[in-house]
Amino acid sequence: SGPMKRKIRVGILLESHNVPAWLYYSIKQVIESQYAEVVLAIFNEGSNSATPGVTKPCRQTSSFAYAIFNKAEARISRCKPNALESKKLQALVEGVVSIKVCAKQNQGLTYFAKEDIQRISQCELDVLFAAGMGDLSGDILDVPRYGVWCYQHSDTRVHRGGPPGFWEVMLKRPTAGSTLKILGKHGHDDDVLALSTARTERVLVHWSNNKCYWKALSFLPRRLKDLYELGPEAFFLRVSKANQHPVIYSAGLYQAPGNVALMTHILKHYIGYLIGKMVSMFYFEQWVLLFRIDPAKVYTSELHKLNEIRIPKDRYWADPFTAYANGKYYIFFEEFIHKLGKGHISYIVVDSEGTHSDPTRVLELPYHISYPFLFQHNGEYYMIPETGSNRTIDLYKSLSFPDRWEKVITLMEGVRAVDTTLLQKDGLWWLFVNICENEGAAGDDELFLFYASELVTQDWTPHPLNPIVSDVRTARPAGKIFTHNGNLYRPAQNCSRRYGYGMAINQIVTLSTTDYQENCVNEIRPDWDKSIVATHTINFEDNMMVIDAIKRRIKVFS
Repeated sequence: SGPMKRKIRVGILLESHNVPAWLYYSIKQVIESQYAEVVLAIFNEGSNSATPGVTKPCRQTSSFAYAIFNKAEARISRCKPNALESKKLQALVEGVVSIKVCAKQNQGLTYFAKEDIQRISQCELDVLFAAGMGDLSGDILDVPRYGVWCYQHSDTRVHRGGPPGFWEVMLKRPTAGSTLKILGKHGHDDDVLALSTARTERVLVHWSNNKCYWKALSFLPRRLKDLYELGPEAFFLRVSKANQHPVIYSAGLYQAPGNVALMTHILKHYIGYLIGKMVSMFYFEQWVLLFRIDPAKVYTSELHKLNEIRIPKDRYWADPFTAYANGKYYIFFEEFIHKLGKGHISYIVVDSEGTHSDPTRVLELPYHISYPFLFQHNGEYYMIPETGSNRTIDLYKSLSFPDRWEKVITLMEGVRAVDTTLLQKDGLWWLFVNICENEGAAGDDELFLFYASELVTQDWTPHPLNPIVSDVRTARPAGKIFTHNGNLYRPAQNCSRRYGYGMAINQIVTLSTTDYQENCVNEIRPDWDKSIVATHTINFEDNMMVIDAIKRRIKVFS
């Protein structure tokens, strides 16, 4: 047991040298790594795939109408960067042993001839990465020491069928998924190595898929690195633990749409979209703050009792954080004025009767800032505003609370990070933050954790399980981590139905330098008021609770 003493030997199954950009960069990271080496490239002479390097669901689609639909969406979507842009892999695998096989299809499964399996076996592979050729079966699965790995793009651990993302968009599923798995011998006993959930885009399938593909490119390099650093025994113990729960698939098995079914779904989808756009012309949406001071409670459990702070139509207020100082309640928040096109940090003072002052602007930078994470340490107030557009995580300290603030240190730089949330526990500072590792991916899906022995430092150690959460429904921070009845809870945004749709309250069960576990124990949905369509930040302190919410207002009367 223990870390591997040599690089992991990887083989790649390919349809051709032309692969989608996301897959190209996934393989490129492996080739350029210190933990793995690509020693074999296998090409299928019998391949006639129109979409090389993309997993099986795309190749299930044979209808003429879908081919036209797919090309039309590609032209309309204009995704930048485009995950499906064709790139030549030839230069990357130059010098790598290359063999050609003629794989056979039988009842949707792909089999290799005995002589081809013998040739592949001679390369003594640790991992065989299937970047094409459909669902492999037969003796090929026994060739690599640690299995045949492949990507799958669907919203569950079980294959749903049909082209990636199509049914999620057409049937208005709130989420779509991406998976890296080890193929099992029976087609239903695959082990999941990485599973991530993303928000489904409402309009175009290509928009949804583009985000999923760019995020998924990191899965293969991450898991190969884990295998190298942990060693096989510890790695597969972790895999076994992650796959211990029963998986019961209750949705229908969707197939690739035929011409008639495709046209029916497309018409229904876009007619519904156009009707929604027409209705929205009569409304505008505005982030506002809602709060309540209740001397009998730490927080208000009934959201319909919260009081709204009405604000002018030319701006919105969001991401509220609270403080109680000098006998006064303070709410710090992002104030976004539409004509300026960026946010700054302001605060209001609230008295015990609920009367509030006009906003005071306290922090404005040349770029957009939001989520003013506010906390106390050694009797001093600190703030970490979101500065994702500057690719930094910056720590500020109050020189004179609440008005004067100065930057202390840049905790991290060169990161696309949002909504940094700190926790001091067990002698360490824990930094929770959503990071978008790959351009083109979404920033709402993956939560990363770092720790350090002191606050003012740039020496933050990444947690070995990063990303500790990879789910758009429970990843992105939504306020301070708090204690209740001796338990630790982390509020998170649920961005599945839309950005900032609702929140999840997650109990932190295990927090250590080697492990992290949390369970969702409560969900907050925007259901208590018909005019509210989203809510995504919650904080409370000294009997005052505050949240934000998107209010839908009629344009004529607002």
